[in-house]
Amino acid sequence: MTKRFVVFLVVSAVAAGVIAQSIPTATLVGRVTADGASLPGVSVTVTSPSLQGMRSTVTTQTGDYLIALLPPGEYTAKFELSGMATASRKVVLSAANTDRIDIEMRPAAVSEAIVVTAETPVTAPIESTQISTNFKQDLIEALPMDRTIRATTLLSPGVNNNGPSGGNIMISGAMSFDSLYLVNGAIVNENLRGQPLSLFIEDAIQETTILTGSAISAEYGHFTGGVVNTITRSGGNDIK
Repeated sequence: MTKRFVVFLVVSAVAAGVIAQSIPTATLVGRVTADGASLPGVSVTVTSPSLQGMRSTVTTQTGDYLIALLPPGEYTAKFELSGMATASRKVVLSAANTDRIDIEMRPAAVSEAIVVTAETPVTAPIESTQISTNFKQDLIEALPMDRTIRATTLLSPGVNNNGPSGGNIMISGAMSFDSLYLVNGAIVNENLRGQPLSLFIEDAIQETTILTGSAISAEYGHFTGGVVNTITRSGGNDIK
């Protein structure tokens, strides 16, 4: 009985550690206006194959909105308000980034009309000044290279493998042990030189984001070079 209790405590501690990890997510922000004036009360709804169900919010008195903790992926944002024409935009959200969509809404047409348009997906500007490079796994699989975190990281500007011990990775000129590698928010650095351990399955990876520069959020800590965020695939509404 004592041995079983000890095993239960160990498993519980490991599970608690996993739950405590913060998985990097994306944030969508923006402002809704009409004739240049702020438009409060607009319903903003986002849907995505990477998201179970939908997420929604309402614009404030200044017309601003914010939807946080979104899994990275391709999203459709819909803006609705009584008396105004519904607007929608497409955007690709990346892990650990904040993207912006500003909308100018117009009054709804009195007569009904069917308009067919082909819109170019919005490439929203990044809110922060940090430098980030995002690699989707389908691109990595198409390139003649390894599908490891290490190989993907070396594709980013400011990254080289001139570190000691036969090619350890250095980011933004920092020592090889001064960068942070995360898989779903869990640190996977090895103890000696801080290089990423192979604690993942290549087929499970969805994307990898490499953050470099001097404006990376202090929430990460434990680094002076860069932060490498690897996200694995998560469930959504569609079967892939």
